[in-house]
Amino acid sequence: LLFAAMIVPFVHAVFCGIRAQFTTTPESGRELIKMRALTAYLHMAQPLVRLWGRIRLGLTPWRRCEVTGVSAPWPWPKTFSLWGETWRSSIDWLESLEASIKALRTVVLRGGDYDRWDLELRGGLLGSVRVLMAVEEHGGGKQLVRFRTWPKCTAAGIILALLFAGLSAAAAVGQAWIACAALNVVAFLFMMRIFKECAAAMTAVTTVLRPLEMKKG
Repeated sequence: LLFAAMIVPFVHAVFCGIRAQFTTTPESGRELIKMRALTAYLHMAQPLVRLWGRIRLGLTPWRRCEVTGVSAPWPWPKTFSLWGETWRSSIDWLESLEASIKALRTVVLRGGDYDRWDLELRGGLLGSVRVLMAVEEHGGGKQLVRFRTWPKCTAAGIILALLFAGLSAAAAVGQAWIACAALNVVAFLFMMRIFKECAAAMTAVTTVLRPLEMKKG
């Protein structure tokens, strides 16, 4: 399988180099071979360079927020209240919050028309934080905006943690203590990963909303 995974892109790159057409006519056959070899090399390097760049800058499935200078809060439900002196529509408030959170390189999903949440911040593959907004009109263009946030564990994370915990219990019943301990460690690591990803997403929300809450407008 490893050989096939390596040889197929190589053969494809070679064929692309052979079929390539150039705007300038090579001066010699040796120059033509060099140009075709360079074309084949670029076909091989391009997906590797893209993958390397996406991993460094945050590949979507495991992209997570990296906020410096802020201690990660506990991922408990929180409420933030903002006071606005200038009237803004609810869509403007949400778009402003979404843009601020995206600036922290955090994946943000929008809720649908029938969802009970407005935005979802992904801390990783297993944990996220959801945000629900409500706007109270106070006349004269003044508004009180409340954001309720709470952590959300993905079904996959819960199932994996429960699976290894159940296997650990079964190993304990069979008095396989080494297997029981190893499976318990795996279940604990999944739980800690969920906790960490929820805390990372909550950090992004707190980083954006807490300064606005303190300024009160």
